[in-house]
Amino acid sequence: MKIKSLLFLMAAVLLTFSCCNKTEEKEPVIEDPVETPLTFVRGVDLSFLPFPESRQTKFFDKN
Repeated sequence: MKIKSLLFLMAAVLLTFSCCNKTEEKEPVIEDPVETPLTFVRGVDLSFLPFPESRQTKFFDKN
């Protein structure tokens, strides 16, 4: 029984000290931003669609 207690204690101490790795933290590298072409994104929230349909709203395209 003493051997098991001693082994458990040794394992606990070993795990405790192995988790305390003191390494220097490096500063993050900041890269230059990448220029992207400007585009307009169109989208629709379809969760809102039942409300206008219940009011008999009409939708038209530009064409």
